[in-house]
Amino acid sequence: MIDYAKTSKIDLSRIDIWLDLGRIFIYNIDDQLRNLQKKDSETMKTIITQPHDLKRLPHASFNTFIPRIANFCGSINGREFLADTGKNRRYFPFEVVSIDFNSLATIDINRCWFEAVMLYKMGVKYWYDADELLKFDTNSYRVVRVEEELFYEFFEPVLDEKDIPINVQYKTPTQILRHLEGFTKQRLSIKFLGEFLTHIKCIKKPKNWPEYIHLAHINQLTL
Repeated sequence: MIDYAKTSKIDLSRIDIWLDLGRIFIYNIDDQLRNLQKKDSETMKTIITQPHDLKRLPHASFNTFIPRIANFCGSINGREFLADTGKNRRYFPFEVVSIDFNSLATIDINRCWFEAVMLYKMGVKYWYDADELLKFDTNSYRVVRVEEELFYEFFEPVLDEKDIPINVQYKTPTQILRHLEGFTKQRLSIKFLGEFLTHIKCIKKPKNWPEYIHLAHINQLTL
């Protein structure tokens, strides 16, 4: 089984990486998850979900169709590593509390794979359906960015049309960002803030207002 498993970081500029995705069954990207930024996260999600690749091999005249067999896994020391504000349904994090190395040494890995193959041939369901995916909560593993922290410190989003405060203020993401920039030296992202407001379902404008208007009540206690 060692020929079908690999531990390496994914460098998409190398053609052998693409070949590995059609040859390696278990691809351990190790701690590469720790360094995932927003743009890298989007790339990684695309890599994980592609069923096949079409690449021109060295010295070849035409592209080669490469079906995927790779299954990805990784490990990090910290909890927070997901950069996406939405549902991270491509990642299924779990925490390892302890490892019993003595018991681990007694496990016959070949028998484990034999059992896995037999279960597959018996038609045992090995994938998650839509309902099961909804039960996974990955928010506790998500990186909380400074824009989100500052927003909750100085603003209270309006999430229910029936509960709009009398003194509510209409704020665009740009206006909110300018307010937050006065309390940090870090560079804030208007793109992330907009995605965040959409993610938390902050109520948007009345019908006759521009779509980018959000309802946000300023938290007077923190000003």
